[in-house]
Amino acid sequence: MSGKLGLLVVAVCLLAASRATSQDLLERPVTLDLRDVPLQNALARIAQQADCRFSFNPDLLPKTKVNASFQAATLEDALKTTLGRSFTYKVRGSYVIIQPAVEKVSPKSSMAFEGEVVDARTGQRLSNTSVYEVNNLSSTLSDQDGSYKLSTFFQDGVTAFAISKENYRDTIIRVTDPQIQMVRVELQPLEEVEGPKDRNIFRWIDSLNLVRFLVNSKAKLHMRNVEMVEQRWVQVSLLPVLGTNGLMGGKIGNNVSLNIMAGYSHSVHGVELGGFFNVDRMDVKGLQAAGFGNIVGGRMVGAQLAGYVNLTPGGGTGTQLSGFVNHAGTAFKGMQGTGFVNISNATKGAQLAGFTNFTLLEMNGVQASGFLNMAGTLRGAQLSGFLNMAGTLKGAQLSGFLNMAGTVRGVQVGIVNVAKKVEKGATIGFINLVKEGGIHAFDIGANDVTPINLSFRSGTPHFYTILAVGVLPASEGLFSAGIGLGTQVSWTDRIYTDFELSSHLVLPSESLVEVISDDRRFQINMGFRFKKWGSVNAGPVVHFYRYDSDASINLAERFGSRPMFQSEGSTASTKVWVGYSASVRLF
Repeated sequence: MSGKLGLLVVAVCLLAASRATSQDLLERPVTLDLRDVPLQNALARIAQQADCRFSFNPDLLPKTKVNASFQAATLEDALKTTLGRSFTYKVRGSYVIIQPAVEKVSPKSSMAFEGEVVDARTGQRLSNTSVYEVNNLSSTLSDQDGSYKLSTFFQDGVTAFAISKENYRDTIIRVTDPQIQMVRVELQPLEEVEGPKDRNIFRWIDSLNLVRFLVNSKAKLHMRNVEMVEQRWVQVSLLPVLGTNGLMGGKIGNNVSLNIMAGYSHSVHGVELGGFFNVDRMDVKGLQAAGFGNIVGGRMVGAQLAGYVNLTPGGGTGTQLSGFVNHAGTAFKGMQGTGFVNISNATKGAQLAGFTNFTLLEMNGVQASGFLNMAGTLRGAQLSGFLNMAGTLKGAQLSGFLNMAGTVRGVQVGIVNVAKKVEKGATIGFINLVKEGGIHAFDIGANDVTPINLSFRSGTPHFYTILAVGVLPASEGLFSAGIGLGTQVSWTDRIYTDFELSSHLVLPSESLVEVISDDRRFQINMGFRFKKWGSVNAGPVVHFYRYDSDASINLAERFGSRPMFQSEGSTASTKVWVGYSASVRLF
């Protein structure tokens, strides 16, 4: 580039990677001891210590050596000590632009800036290179022959342009002459793809069909080329790239983002409202609301409200509310509420869905749905109308039908409960299937009320449930059906005792009548296991029988002929007696 054009070319020193925002970059701590170090070398060491990039015109720096010591000094103070007070510092993403302080020549004047971009090593013309003004972010892309044209304006007698292309070192050009016409820029290729942090991260969001439809190809090329991230107070857009941030929207974070139809931003630290869709490539902190959906490439901290879908694979903290789907990929702390499905890798808080909740790894809190809850490890409660599933349960599963878990350290309550093993707690249901150490036994036996009985016990030895039926096959026979619970104490490998409570409905088998006929039983069975698959059991049964006093069929006369206690009431009577039970049990 020609010096007679008045152009100051600034090579960007890519000294370290950074994700810092402009608000805190100059506040980063620097601890260094510089003794008789050339100024440019000193700047390189300061940049490495602060994990940032400097851009400057070497010809404007004093030719001095630096002797200074910094102990947790801010980056800004370190620069002022090293360069003196005659320079100013402008932060653009991970860049610190070092420039001499200049007097304001004029507040604003327009200019046309054009030239070409080539590979510094081969001289090959570089197409699709981003050229943009660092203050107002007016931008363009170089053509197939490497040429570019950009119209912008001077402000305070100076302007700066950045030239960026993926896999090349960025270059910043500082211009003080608005009459400049042609500028040829040579970009140095990187020895290896250093992976500028924002340039390559979260590309998945740009591959979504919706984003590919909404965001044009020029804006996507800028996203690939440009590392700089700008933070601005307000942006307003009709659609992506049709707004105040233009083609650079995906590289700009906003405090207030208003999208009439749809928007495409780098991030939001504040409020974002969209009539249809909000798309943010990185983090959102604050409130995000859209008529249809929100997509966030980073983390969501705050509240997401959408009429249809919230998609945040990076996870977040706060609240997600949508009419159909909430998705927080890595971890979500707070509440997810939707009419259909919530999805998260890990959740601390609550998942509330009309249909399904999925937490693939660890759930700490409450899952509540009308149909299905699923969690890897559950610490808390699962509530569903049909099915709960957990790898490890450390809490409670309550469902209208089925609970399934690997390891249970808590309680399962449902019609059917399935577990690999129960280390602590209980499974409470009509059928409880525990693979390791569980009880699944059929008893065939007799008792003093119905001589033919079949019962099924399922659960664990310390707590199991009972389903039982019995018949008295005679002309005036009886039918009984009951449920109960019990616990088993093992004295040896073969000898055990069952303690059981149950309630049985007893009815005449020849006709169905509406009567009070409730036989409550406390039963102690002594058991002897003669094979791994079988045992014999027998023991006393205490009956507490409550029945109709004025029923047309007096069932109480058919059993309990020697009551220990009997009470007659006007509508209901009770009788207590001791009976027996004996059975063969098949495991």
